[in-house]
Amino acid sequence: MVFPDKPFYVVDSFGLGSNETGNWSFAVGLDPKYAKAYYNRGVAKEKSGDLEGAYEDYNKTIDLDTKYVNAYNNRGCVKANLGDLEGALDDYNKAIDLDPTNSRYQNNLDRILKKLKDEEKID
Repeated sequence: MVFPDKPFYVVDSFGLGSNETGNWSFAVGLDPKYAKAYYNRGVAKEKSGDLEGAYEDYNKTIDLDTKYVNAYNNRGCVKANLGDLEGALDDYNKAIDLDPTNSRYQNNLDRILKKLKDEEKID
């Protein structure tokens, strides 16, 4: 994890744990166009440490619903933890565009901007 002492703020609206992955996979199988099932499975995968799987599920959520704001934030968290800071920046900016009042998205954006500045990737 890139920031083990201060994890990015993942939005988990259902309080899911890693044992929920199978249930959400079942829901995806029942309705492959149900964006919330991919999103929730992504949250469960992320919590269990399967960042690549979470990334794929957040991508699918966004493919199905381009306004699913939490998916942009959470995909940004995954990108940050995988080292793709510029990709995380893009996702946090998109989340803020969709919901400018959410302080979690702004906090994540601020942390990425600081990290990028520290790494001299932006001015």
